[in-house]
Amino acid sequence: MPCKRTMQPPDDTLDSTDLESDPHLRPCVLVALADVEERELARGWLAEGYHVETACDGLEALSHTCTHLPSALLIEPELPNASGYSVIRALRSAGVFTPVLVAVQHRARAVDRIRPLILGATDAISKPLNRFELCHRIQSMVQLGRGERLPELREAELLFLAETNSHVVAPQSFLEQCGRALRIGTRFGFESTLVSLETRSTGTLEAASDVAEKALRIEDSFCIVGPHRGVVLLIGSRPREARTVVRRLHADLVQHVQKAETSHTEAPHPPETPEPEPLDLGWYAHPLAQAYELLSARLEPDWEELFQDLQWMRPARVGSLRHRLRLLRGS
Repeated sequence: MPCKRTMQPPDDTLDSTDLESDPHLRPCVLVALADVEERELARGWLAEGYHVETACDGLEALSHTCTHLPSALLIEPELPNASGYSVIRALRSAGVFTPVLVAVQHRARAVDRIRPLILGATDAISKPLNRFELCHRIQSMVQLGRGERLPELREAELLFLAETNSHVVAPQSFLEQCGRALRIGTRFGFESTLVSLETRSTGTLEAASDVAEKALRIEDSFCIVGPHRGVVLLIGSRPREARTVVRRLHADLVQHVQKAETSHTEAPHPPETPEPEPLDLGWYAHPLAQAYELLSARLEPDWEELFQDLQWMRPARVGSLRHRLRLLRGS
């Protein structure tokens, strides 16, 4: 049954007995979670004090919120049909400022905790949900009421809400994302990292670009700037945290190559080809501010000179996966 927005009568005509006898007089909370068990669990917790409605995908949550204007919305980013962040953006663009609580997975990057706030949410809560914390957050949001109109968030949306489905971008688009990351990071207090990749093997970067969609987050970018060089932009990640991302990229890359080799050998009449050279990938992680300063100092970006300058810098974290990748390829 849809939520009913009712004007609150004076205190002398509405007491706790009325609220218990007619739940629809309570504030309405819309719960939009993809997992059925999580959704029903949150509904049960909140039903003690609110009239609760549920939605199982982003489009349903958007339609319900615009039509019935609940007192609060609990939503998560990973929803079918439309992501939670897309729903928030559509609501704010339509002038609907229902308080929104975003349930996010616990992540290591600091930016994961503030991304919902940057994109227009009222608050964020970590999953798995805790009953006391959830009820307290919702209660605070309902008491605060509708939020004020937020400042222009177009640049933040371009940074965190990719307009394409690919992490692999052209050099110019990559530079634009670097600039946005610096400006938004300065405003909201998070760092970003530029990872430079170098390889001596032909085809390694092309294979890496194929698996980047799985290894990188939606806001991260991958760019090939030469036959043996590439760069990765990690939003909200410090240089020392880049190792985890590179290892994830490395693991997916090895699986990708092994799968391709298996398919090749299982062909009915596989053509005779020379033994493939071992994978080879070295990497350096640099604070984005330093790397971007080197690029912006030139009228035209010169990636060859940039890599030379970065090698002379003292990177916060230096690593190489060459030896390990060779072993995994059996060489």
